[in-house]
Amino acid sequence: MSKNELTEIVVKRRAGEGVACWLVPCEGLAPNTVLRPESGVTLLVTCDGTSRIGKAGKTVFSLFNPGKNSKLIGGFKPYEKSEIFAIDQSSQFNAEWGLGGEMAIPCIDREIGVDCKAVAFGNYYYKIEDSLSFRHALELDSRGVITRDAIREFLRSETTGIIRSYLMPLIGGKDWRAWPLDHIGLVGDLKKQINKQLDSKGLEVTNFTISKLSYDPKHQEVRERVGAAKVELYIKQIENTGRQDDANTDGTYVDRVVVPILNAQNGVGSGKQETPAPKTVRCPRCHTENPREALYCSRCGEKLVK
Repeated sequence: MSKNELTEIVVKRRAGEGVACWLVPCEGLAPNTVLRPESGVTLLVTCDGTSRIGKAGKTVFSLFNPGKNSKLIGGFKPYEKSEIFAIDQSSQFNAEWGLGGEMAIPCIDREIGVDCKAVAFGNYYYKIEDSLSFRHALELDSRGVITRDAIREFLRSETTGIIRSYLMPLIGGKDWRAWPLDHIGLVGDLKKQINKQLDSKGLEVTNFTISKLSYDPKHQEVRERVGAAKVELYIKQIENTGRQDDANTDGTYVDRVVVPILNAQNGVGSGKQETPAPKTVRCPRCHTENPREALYCSRCGEKLVK
């Protein structure tokens, strides 16, 4: 090999492996080495503690010494310490986010009048915007790579709290169905807040969506049980039309019995001590105490007022 001969490092995208960043073997990297990354691949070159973004066709020497093409004299003497990281910036990638479990948002189910929780899920597309910041934000694994899965987990850890804090005033303590899921202004504002958090991490969310907003699965089961109970009560009302001894024809069974049980199961009660409903109702005419479920006084037949 002559003094004027150039060596090169060719770096191609690791397609199909789910790798976003990887360490390129470059032992004995010399100043006259030419860098040839595939389109969409960014090279982050570090020599003796200084980092630069490597461009296609550039020698390592010209990378660190703008305006000079190569170092012909002594150009093959390796740097004492050097590293090359390849970062795939070719595409936008999809990642999922979700608020469930402990992150579910307390809200109100006004249809059956109980406190509950709402879960939210969605997607965002992201890209690696700044290679240097990205490389400092995430650590390589034992194989010397950063995978797309690792980035997804990083995004979740960085953004879940922001999403929950944003949605809490809109959903918390309210009926979540009153909130417009596809409101462009709100979604756009939330994306801006996320990107503000990610700016120093070298990542950018290019598209953010909320694909699902619903009751927590446990509460959904509760709603189905309550719905079935109401249907059963309705049937009983029809069957017992005209009967004064029917205990459930006034439709209060759900409010008195079912709802308190469901509130306890949900574990999201308001914390207020509810006053239990009286077990009897007094006749306004003869003052006789009658069972709470009775429609007419058992003594004088007067219609009872609840």
